[in-house]
Amino acid sequence: ESYTFTCNVTKGERSASTQVSVQVSTLPASSLHPPPLASISPLDSIKAVPSSKLTLSSSVSSRSPETLRLLWTFHSSDPSEQLDVASATSGSLDNNELVVKADKLTPGGRYIFQLTATDEYGTGKAEMTVYVNLA
Repeated sequence: ESYTFTCNVTKGERSASTQVSVQVSTLPASSLHPPPLASISPLDSIKAVPSSKLTLSSSVSSRSPETLRLLWTFHSSDPSEQLDVASATSGSLDNNELVVKADKLTPGGRYIFQLTATDEYGTGKAEMTVYVNLA
């Protein structure tokens, strides 16, 4: 919408007038509502024992929980290692918690885990590095 404001000033026989137009627009929903905020516990990095299962938990805040979708992904820092995420995990990849089965991570390896949280206002991500002990 556009608005025009006019100011008329008179003093004795002198007068002046000025006019200004203002354009008002609606902000997109993304500027009013931030995208989801995601974090993984424990924070930053962790050491894992290869013969034990690894459990990572997430915390996600969203202004639109009814449209919130989660997705866990992870990969080895060694590009030659082919990792089948579906067979390495227990349960679903779209939960607040990710469980990696025992003996699925290579001793001495380094893995990058990422949680992607998406709702109607955007996407938020959290990342964690897991170092696997040498047996």
